[in-house]
Amino acid sequence: MYVTQHGDTLYDIARRELGKASRWTEIYELNRAQIGNDYNFVPPGLKLVLPDERRQPTDSMTRRPQPGEAAPAYQR
Repeated sequence: MYVTQHGDTLYDIARRELGKASRWTEIYELNRAQIGNDYNFVPPGLKLVLPDERRQPTDSMTRRPQPGEAAPAYQR
């Protein structure tokens, strides 16, 4: 959870808290009901839910096996 401060933007929050500014849309989707349609204005004091970093896919989770290579158990 992140409590917004005066001057915060979703872009800045994503960059600081998630490491990539481009992830601001994830924060917006999770908190759309609180933020409303104007994602450019984030009032101070909002308690925003942040995406769970542990659920981000890794390269090994998204990589397809090569011909002749067995797929990992979680991809079978």
